[in-house]
Amino acid sequence: MKFNDYAGSKIRSIRKRKKIRTSELAKVCGVSESEMRHLENGTRLITDAQIERVAEWLQVSPAALRSRNIVDYSDIMHILFEFGLYSIIEPVVNEEGTFLKVNDPSLVASIQAWMEKKDEVQSGKLTKGDLESWQDHFPDSMPGHSEPKPYTPPLPDPSDVVGVHLITKEYTPEEMLRQMEEGLVQDAVIDDDE
Repeated sequence: MKFNDYAGSKIRSIRKRKKIRTSELAKVCGVSESEMRHLENGTRLITDAQIERVAEWLQVSPAALRSRNIVDYSDIMHILFEFGLYSIIEPVVNEEGTFLKVNDPSLVASIQAWMEKKDEVQSGKLTKGDLESWQDHFPDSMPGHSEPKPYTPPLPDPSDVVGVHLITKEYTPEEMLRQMEEGLVQDAVIDDDE
């Protein structure tokens, strides 16, 4: 049974590239050497806490170790659909081919930096290992890196949305319930912890 084959294989790959013994990594995770082998082989579940500790010790981004649960192209398409919902990317088809237009400036900069690193490998300025190391440290490896912020999708243009009432001021829970009862608001989250 496989639990997190991606995380385990990625950890093993980085560990070997950095010439670290399994026993050293096992101590960091707080598990036996045998258990560490199971984690690397994907036959035991690796926890988020273990991923965080391993990433810190290996000096890589935790994101480099997390599984994306991508099994086939349909998983990739659903990720693209999600990005498309927020206009981060959009498909473009023209006489030259099929492309993804990237609208988010941070993602554009990241992709350009990745392409520059790939070009440096092609020209012999960097090794494939250097590229892998850059990817393992992403986003910290980006020039001018700042802490990643969750993407906040823009609010929809009210003229594009039918049947939605945007709430522009705070209401008391009683007022929100009254509006819901009158059908003025269909769904609302009422926080009455005050």
